[in-house]
Amino acid sequence: MRRTSTTYVDPGIVGTVIDDLYNSGTDDTISRLSGQKRSGSWLLQDFYLGLGRLVKRIYGTTPVEWTLVGTDTDNNDNYLGLDRFGRIDYLAVKNTSSSSPMGTSE
Repeated sequence: MRRTSTTYVDPGIVGTVIDDLYNSGTDDTISRLSGQKRSGSWLLQDFYLGLGRLVKRIYGTTPVEWTLVGTDTDNNDNYLGLDRFGRIDYLAVKNTSSSSPMGTSE
């Protein structure tokens, strides 16, 4: 059994339903959340490396992206944010409409 939606009862947002989505394949099999929608609009989308490592999150209502994905020219790795042991080494928060970084953490 897994959650498929949440209905908020807070007085400011009474009756707001947020649908939990699970992509087919691994996300569906292990009941891992792939994203959330409200009234057909994406609130967020998650992308994973393997079974457990979240490597990218896109926030649907704002042009903001949290990512570990990028190309490292030193070793041609597609996950710039992870070191060779799989630990977070570099985290970027980007404005997707202009592709400019909003902040980074090293």
